[in-house]
Amino acid sequence: GQQGSLAMSSAGTLCKELTARLASIESTSALVADLHLLSSSDAAFLQPSTAASPAFAAAWPEEQQLDEEGMSEPFLALAAAALEADARVQKRCSRLVPKKLSEATFWRNYSSALHAVLFPQEPAVPAAGAGGDA
Repeated sequence: GQQGSLAMSSAGTLCKELTARLASIESTSALVADLHLLSSSDAAFLQPSTAASPAFAAAWPEEQQLDEEGMSEPFLALAAAALEADARVQKRCSRLVPKKLSEATFWRNYSSALHAVLFPQEPAVPAAGAGGDA
């Protein structure tokens, strides 16, 4: 159905957005410290981020395969950008995959944490305030 192809392309789109965002970070940016914080423990790799947006989970379902059409190229670009931004990610990957989790799960979890850092959620506003320009 149509929904399948949408889900497929959206994980790839997510990868592209994250890659572009990673590429634009200045080395002096406070985000660099946030990224290093993510890789300072295994937590960001073992569990999906609780701070990631619901849109992330919807776009990148747990069963998403990294080698699917529309996903493999954006994913490889994201992985390269992530490793360039933070070399420790490679060490975590070597240690955790495949002993603790699959490579696909490792990258989904880390990407959800990345997404939370690079695209922070606006605090939820009560529905009554929606549409106002306050």
